[in-house]
Amino acid sequence: MPGRNLATLFYLYLDASWTLALVISVLENDSCGTKGLKRSEKLIRGRKIQGFLLMFILTVLVVPIYVLLYVTATGDDDDELGPFAEFAFRFVATVLFCLSKFFVSVVFTVFYYECKQSEGEIVVMELGVGYSLAPHKLQVEF
Repeated sequence: MPGRNLATLFYLYLDASWTLALVISVLENDSCGTKGLKRSEKLIRGRKIQGFLLMFILTVLVVPIYVLLYVTATGDDDDELGPFAEFAFRFVATVLFCLSKFFVSVVFTVFYYECKQSEGEIVVMELGVGYSLAPHKLQVEF
């Protein structure tokens, strides 16, 4: 049992770097594959414990959703619930699962920008068509 716990902790430690590499491969044009992993290791240097704790907290929050998805996907045939209720439980579990994966991606995107700023790199925000930065002060003219 202690070996399994250590393996789980090691996985969470690596998963922070891998998830950051996935974010890097999406956000940076020239970093994909092994370049993304190398860039991830460079950015997360000095923040590995923070990345591990972030992944640990996210995993603790998401595990109940994984359990709900597993239980609803492998439901028993002797349930007294009707087919509509069974479908509703599976649908809710699937939506929660997808939202949790999206939330992890958003959190690691913010972590990427924080790592980039701590390395002293300039963070450039590209705005799409029709978007503008919000003003810092409210300017009202009478």
